[in-house]
Amino acid sequence: MPPETKFVLARIPCVFSLQTIQNYGQRKEGNLVLLAGTDNTSSLINSALILIAAYPDWLKALREELDSWDGSDLRALAQMPKLKASVLETQRIRPGIFALGKHAGEDFEFEGYRVPAGTDVLHVNTLGHFLEEVYEEPFRFKPERFLEQDKFAPKTFGLFGGGLHVCLGRNHSLMQTPVAVAQAIRNYNVVFDEPPETRVRVGYAGSRVHQQLWVQLVPRRR
Repeated sequence: MPPETKFVLARIPCVFSLQTIQNYGQRKEGNLVLLAGTDNTSSLINSALILIAAYPDWLKALREELDSWDGSDLRALAQMPKLKASVLETQRIRPGIFALGKHAGEDFEFEGYRVPAGTDVLHVNTLGHFLEEVYEEPFRFKPERFLEQDKFAPKTFGLFGGGLHVCLGRNHSLMQTPVAVAQAIRNYNVVFDEPPETRVRVGYAGSRVHQQLWVQLVPRRR
């Protein structure tokens, strides 16, 4: 196997410098877009390839859809429901961030509890992803659920947050992930040297592939 077809499936590091930006706020936002966005997106792509490979029937159906794509027209990907469902389900079951730290700017009351101004609040923005009344079998990778209902239930899909503080890397992830997954699935067989772990470690930083996974991208014969 040519060496260029084998690599480690893990978080992809991103090295850059923001020292030339003097404004602290701008540097902080730049870090979020370039570093946090890239890190979470690469983790999402890794998880999608692992999960799709574990379900051969879905992999076959997805490939049949992608085989009609010429590989260059990115706008055509928006018309591929199985690809969209694959990405959505990966975002749902393997979110990059499970919870967000917040700071109460003023006193407020929630569900009978008074929260004073200045209180640190942990907002579990992805709780709705794992509620059985919203998603049947929530801990199972089941992308066809998004074909059945066309889209996620309103206000239960909290991957990127919302409102004024929506994730700055949202558009970056929504653009890069389907392109990377489509190119990999359409053009290669993803072959793992060892079976990937079915469980992932979950923490404040979300879910990550912690084991080093040697992977071969074997060109498909069509």
